[in-house]
Amino acid sequence: MRFMLISLASTVAFIVLFLSSAWMLGGFELAFRSWVWTTAIALSVILVITFLISCIVSLQRYKQSASLLIRLIGTTVLSASILLLLFFGAFGTIFSTKPEHIVDRNGVKMVAVVTAWLDVDVDYYEHKNWLVHGKKVLISEWYGSGGYDPFTRESVPAPVRIIYYDENGKSIKSIK
Repeated sequence: MRFMLISLASTVAFIVLFLSSAWMLGGFELAFRSWVWTTAIALSVILVITFLISCIVSLQRYKQSASLLIRLIGTTVLSASILLLLFFGAFGTIFSTKPEHIVDRNGVKMVAVVTAWLDVDVDYYEHKNWLVHGKKVLISEWYGSGGYDPFTRESVPAPVRIIYYDENGKSIKSIK
């Protein structure tokens, strides 16, 4: 029972601290890089699974007043929750992965975030450090249809459309 409470408290504390720090960064026009979000989400899933497993163990040890049927149903529901969490966690990770590259664009060091599902889009943010980048998109490029990362090719293909943004996020120049 004690481990279950510690597990629950650590899970809630981690999620609250991470989301609070992401919110505070937003106030300074900064955002966590995508690998930080992926790591935080994976760690949250692991902590929730640890909590659910500790609930199953507590349920199996608690034999005084709980009938066999209640323990069986509780264990089944918690086990199904773990399996669903693992499945949707893996599914979400696969479809939300956005590769990042540090590039030099017009003499400015930027973070290029590639969204390559049906179309290939690259958004450029101001590079701050290995943990955070600027929050506003500075340049957006569209490479057309595909599902590839243009930076992993031997020669980077030319974008179909480029949009430049000002400090307020308004489009100032579009090249087709």
